Amino acid sequence: MPHNYVSSMAVCPFYCEEQSKVIFCEGPLPGSSLRLGYRGSAAPHKERYCRGRWEDCPIAKMLWAQADGGPMVRRKGCVYPGADAPASKSSGKTNI
Repeated sequence: MPHNYVSSMAVCPFYCEEQSKVIFCEGPLPGSSLRLGYRGSAAPHKERYCRGRWEDCPIAKMLWAQADGGPMVRRKGCVYPGADAPASKSSGKTNI
């Protein structure tokens, strides 16, 4: 299984972690994540958007737009494949 790591050079507020061919971003719903996979290297996307002009990234634009034009508040923490979603502090239930 490929090793996941977090780049200290990432500037995108939606970035979570990466592999050589995969980028994990926060998802559009609380407790969700997106997996952006490439057949080849994900390096061009990471250099251009995750570590550069994240505002121009199609994924970041989609996530920003889900706030219906209002201010986008980054959720704390990322959800990784195979990990349980954080429990809601108000209800004690798992967010899905």
